[in-house]
Amino acid sequence: MSAAQIELHPGAHVHVQREGGRPELWKVLKRKRKGWLVQLGDQDAVTWSDDHIHDLRLNHAVELYAADPEADEHVAYCLSKAFEAFPEDLKTIALRRAEYVREVDDWHGAGETLEESYVWAALHVFEAFEGEWREEDVAYAAALAERRRQRQRKAATELKRQKKGQPLVVPKPRTVELWYRTWITHDRDIRVLLPDFRGRGDRTQRYAQWIYVEMRAHIEKYYLVKDRRRPPLTYAYGKFEGHCRGKGLDADKPRKKGEPRPYPTYAAFRTFKNGLLDAREEMQVREGGRKAYLTFNVFRKTGPLAKVMAEVEFDHSLVDLIVVDEQTGRAIGRPWFTAALDRASRMLIGCHLSFEVPSYAALQRCMGHAFWPKDLRGIEGLSNPWPCEGIPQFAFVDNGKEFRSKSLRRSETAMNFRIRPLPVMAPWLKGKLERLFGRFNAQVYAHREGKTFHSAVARGDYNSIKRAETTLPQLRRDLLDYVVDDYHVTRHRTLEARPLDVWNDLVARNGGIRAVPSHSQIIELIGQVRERPIGNTGIHLEGLNFHSDRLTALRERRGGRQKLYQVRFDPFDLWRIWVLDEETGEHIPVDCTNQAIARNVSIFAAGLHLQQARSSGAGRFVTEQDILLAKQRVEEESDRILGHGGSVTTAAKVARYRYPNGDYFTPVGPRNAGQPDPAKHAPAAERAPAEAAPVAPETPSGPAPTAAAPSASSLHESLTEDLDALMDEWSRA
Repeated sequence: MSAAQIELHPGAHVHVQREGGRPELWKVLKRKRKGWLVQLGDQDAVTWSDDHIHDLRLNHAVELYAADPEADEHVAYCLSKAFEAFPEDLKTIALRRAEYVREVDDWHGAGETLEESYVWAALHVFEAFEGEWREEDVAYAAALAERRRQRQRKAATELKRQKKGQPLVVPKPRTVELWYRTWITHDRDIRVLLPDFRGRGDRTQRYAQWIYVEMRAHIEKYYLVKDRRRPPLTYAYGKFEGHCRGKGLDADKPRKKGEPRPYPTYAAFRTFKNGLLDAREEMQVREGGRKAYLTFNVFRKTGPLAKVMAEVEFDHSLVDLIVVDEQTGRAIGRPWFTAALDRASRMLIGCHLSFEVPSYAALQRCMGHAFWPKDLRGIEGLSNPWPCEGIPQFAFVDNGKEFRSKSLRRSETAMNFRIRPLPVMAPWLKGKLERLFGRFNAQVYAHREGKTFHSAVARGDYNSIKRAETTLPQLRRDLLDYVVDDYHVTRHRTLEARPLDVWNDLVARNGGIRAVPSHSQIIELIGQVRERPIGNTGIHLEGLNFHSDRLTALRERRGGRQKLYQVRFDPFDLWRIWVLDEETGEHIPVDCTNQAIARNVSIFAAGLHLQQARSSGAGRFVTEQDILLAKQRVEEESDRILGHGGSVTTAAKVARYRYPNGDYFTPVGPRNAGQPDPAKHAPAAERAPAEAAPVAPETPSGPAPTAAAPSASSLHESLTEDLDALMDEWSRA
C-alpha cells in the first residue's frame, strides 16, 4: 500500500535526524514520480519515495520546513519559537498583518491579479479594522502606563508623557506584497509576519568604560554579598553615586538639552545588575545555594506509600498549654510532646509527653513506645485499639542534637533502620507531623484553660498562668483519647479513609510488619550510649560507680585498661548499665554499687547531683556520701519550688528533675522486664525523703569531712544555675 503524498514545493527543506547520526538538512528540488528529488548540500541529488518519507515521519526522524530555515536570520529566529512565546505587541502586529495577507489570498483566489489584490487588501482591511485596532492600542497603552506607575510607585499625575507606539496607517501595496510573499513562501506560517525589533534602539556605550567597571565593582561589593541583613540595591547605588560625585560628576547640575546624564540613574543601575546574573544566581550569592535550590527548583510530588513503617517522621513540639501540679495546683509550665508518625497511613505510631526537653532521653521513650506493642488492657474508656508497632525502614528527622547523636546512630545499627536527616529550616519536609501538631493545638489544647497563643496580640488580656488547671496526667489522658478514639478513626482528607483502616489494610496486604525483640532488650537496643573505660573499681558515670566481677575479664584483655567500652543505660533510671563485649557481642549487665543514689535517677538528675556536690565541696574529692547529701538537698529545694516559690520557667526546669518523665505514654511491656519495679514518684507534697543506705567512702582513709549545709537562698540560686547549665548541654548523647 502506497503512502499518501506530502504537499511540498521546490525550495522547501527537510530536516532529518537519523539514529546515531548527525542532523541533515535536505533541499527539495522538484516532484518525481511517486517521490521527490532532494539534495544534501553540494552532493548529488537523490530521489525519496513517498513511502520513504512516510517511514521517516513514523520514526519521528524528519521535520518539514516550507523554506530554508537558515536562509534568513530573522525567519530562523521566528520559526524556532512558538507564536505564544513572543511579546504581546509583536503578536498584535503579526495578527494584523495576517488580516492583510489573507485578504490578498482571497482576492487572488477570486481571479484578481496579485498587483490588484495588494492594493484592494491595503485599503479594505484598514477601513474594516481601523476603529477596533485604535481601541486596542489605547487599552494597551493604558495597561502599560498602569504597570509602569505601579513599578515606580507614583500617582497617575506624576507620570511622564506616555511613549508613542507604532503609528496606525494604511500600509503601502509594496509592503503588503513583501508580507504576502514571505507568508506564502513559508507555508502560510504566521510567525514569519512577526516584526524584527531586536536591533532597535541606541546600542552604543553612553558612558565612559570606568563607569561600567565601577558599577560592577559596587554591585559585587555592596549587593552581591552573603549577609543576613541583605543590603538592598539602593545601598549599593548610594555608594556608587557617592563615588561618582567624588570624581566630580554632578547629576543635579543643569545640563543643556540633549546632553546626557553624567552617570547612570538607579533604573539603569538596576538594569545593569540584572544583566550580570539571573534571579537564581543572584539568590545563590546573597542567600546561599540551598535557598536558591528550594526557591527555583520544581520538585516532583511523591505518590502514596504502599507499605506501613516504610517512612516515619520524628519530631518534638512544645505543648501550647500550661499544666499545673497535682497537689499544689500551681502552674508549672509547658511540657514537651515527642511523636512518631507513619507517612503511609498517617497513624501516630508512638509518642512521649513529659517535661523532658528535646533530647535523646525523650526520643528513646518515643521510639520504645513506637517500636514495641502497646498494652491498653488496663486503660478503661477506650473504644478502639492502637495496633501500631514494628521497626521502620526510614526515619526522617531534623538536625537537632539528639537526631545527630551517637546513641541514635548505634540504635539505628542495632534495630536495622535508616536515619534520613532533613535540611535545616525546612519543616515542610515533615509536613504530615507538623500538621498533626497543629491539629492537637486546635482540637485538644485550645479547649483547655491555660492555653497559650501564637502571639501576645492574640492572647490579649488572657492570663494563661492564672487560668491553668490541667495536670500532666489529665493532659496525657486527653491526648490518648483523642489519638485512639478520634484522630485514628476519623476520615483523613488526603487518604480518603480512616488512618486505622489504612493501617490494617496495608499490613494485611504486605504480609505484616517487622517486629521487634522482647521488651527485656529495650535498653540493649535503643538505650543511651556513652563510652567509658573500665577502672580498678569498675565504670564511673556521672559520679556513680558500677561494678561487676565480669568486668575483670574485659580488663585483662590486651589493651583492656585503655579501651573505651560502649555502655548503654536507661536515661531515666541508672540502677544498671549494659557493657558491650565486642568479642562475644553480649551486653553485660552491671549494677550500680549504691542504689540509693541511682535507682529511679535519670542521667539529668545524676549530673545535677554531681554538680551540687562539687559546688558544696569546696574543691575537695566528691564521694558517694556527698552525692547522697546533695541529692537530698536538691529534692527538698525542688519540692519547695514546686510547692510555693520560683517562677514558672524555674518550675518547668525543676519538673524535669522531679517529675516521672520516664513513664511511657502507654504501657509497652511488663514493668519487671529487664529492670526493677520503678517506684512511682509521688507528688512533691507527699514525697518522703529517700532513705539513706550505708555508703562506703571511695577514699581508703576515714570518713570525708562534711561541708556545712548551704542556706536556702544560696541553694536555690545554685540549683537554678546548675539547672540552666545542664539544660544547655544535656542533649548530647
